[in-house]
Formats: sequence, structure tokens, C-alpha cells
Amino acid sequence: GLRSAGLGLGAVATSVAAARLFGSLPSPANYRVALLIGDGIYLVSCLTLLFIRDAGWRPSGRREPGFTRALEVKARTLVADPNYRVFLFFHLLNAMANSLGAFIVPFAKERLGVDDARIALLTVVLLGVNAVFASVIGRLADRFGYRVVGAAQSLLLAASFLTMTVARGYAAVCVAYGLQAMVTFSLLFVLVNMSVELFPAMGATDLAALGNTILLPFLVLVSPLAGLIVDLSQSYLAVFLLGAAIALVAGGGFLALVREPRTGRLYAVTQIPMR
Repeated sequence: GLRSAGLGLGAVATSVAAARLFGSLPSPANYRVALLIGDGIYLVSCLTLLFIRDAGWRPSGRREPGFTRALEVKARTLVADPNYRVFLFFHLLNAMANSLGAFIVPFAKERLGVDDARIALLTVVLLGVNAVFASVIGRLADRFGYRVVGAAQSLLLAASFLTMTVARGYAAVCVAYGLQAMVTFSLLFVLVNMSVELFPAMGATDLAALGNTILLPFLVLVSPLAGLIVDLSQSYLAVFLLGAAIALVAGGGFLALVREPRTGRLYAVTQIPMR
């Protein structure tokens, strides 16, 4: 929550300058200059880490087998657990629906005629919303569990896409973008923390890397296929309705099928003796 709040405050602090930049230069020069400035800021932030000393901790005892072998063993452990498989499937649906949110911006530019300066201000919506609501998501998880957070993400995505189906102006775009923004920054939060609850012995870094690696092949295909749908139908409506449908299926799965340790109700695989 604090990380997302920091990101949001940074966006609010730089939004006015970004909007002026996009409004003062013609396209695509404004995007090129903005990317160069962004690259510079990002490089400075990365290089700053060189001046932060870590604790100097080194693992003791036997080292794990080779990197590839260790990842393979951990991945098999994750996939073998039915509770993780069910969770990861519906989390994948949320992630797939969320990736379709990328079509909100081109829809706003092409169909609603939103100019570059106001498109730049969507960054404030994207990160500013998280600055306000990031802690709320964490508290929701603490009280009701990550299963409920996953269902809430699905409802937010469905509301975002349904808003876009009736959008006629910039205000509706901001609302839809804000709803989707809350999901964009909380997807990794749910993936890591739910995985840690299911596999407390594994490190959070490994769980985040492995979970995202498992999801990657599926997510890579979503946006190109959705773009093909837009090209063939000459309409964004089908993509937004598809995103809402996927999100609603994911929400139903989180509420009805996903289990988490804090409830004491987990799926168990038992071997049936053959006679």
C-alpha cells in the first residue's frame, strides 16, 4: 500500500509538467521527448540504488542445486498443489482481462478524440487512484482474505469495461481507467501474498517470479488477439464486452472455488486404493 501511495504521489507531482509537454509539442515528438525524460529519471533512480548498502547477508550451509534445477523443482511443487492451480487459473483470468484495459487509451484517442495532453493526465488517474485506495486493498485482504480481493478485482474490471461500452466523453474514460488502475497495481500483490500463504516455506521473490512465468505464455497472446478482433470488427465494443465476461467468470471462481489456508478449507488430493 505504501509503495503504491508513493507511486501515486510521484505521478501527481509530475502530471502538470507532463501535460504541458504533451500539449506544447506535436505528435510524435512529444512522446519521444517524454520517453527520453522518463528514461533519464528511471536511470537516475536505478543508479541511486548503488549508494544503498545491503545487510551483507550470505546464506550458510549447503547451497541449492543449479539455478535451473532449483526453479524446476519449485515450479513442480507449485503446480502439484490443487489449491494453487485453482487460484492461479482464476488469477490468470483477471490478468487476461486486465491486459485488455490497454485498449482504453486508443479508444479514447480514436473514437472520442481525446488530445495528447489529456491522455497524459490519465497517468494521474492511474497512479493517483492507487495513492488513495492502496491501503484499502491491503486492509480488505487482512480482514477477508485474498480470495475476496481477487473477486473485488474482477468486479472492478467488469465495471471498468462496462463503463467503456457506454463512454461518450473524457470523464467516463477517467472513471474506467481509474477502476482498472486499482487492479493493475494489486494483481502482483494478490499473486505474491496468496502464494506465500499457500507455500510459506518458499521465498516471496521466487513465488512472484515463478507465478508470473507460468502466466506469461497466456498473457502474451491476449492483446494481439484482441487487436485482431478490433481490426476485423472495426469496433472496440467486442473487446470491452469480452473483458467484462472474463472478469465476471474470474470473480465467480474466486468466490465459489478458490480456497485459502486461513479458512481451514483446502482441497486435498487422496489416493484411492485400486482393488
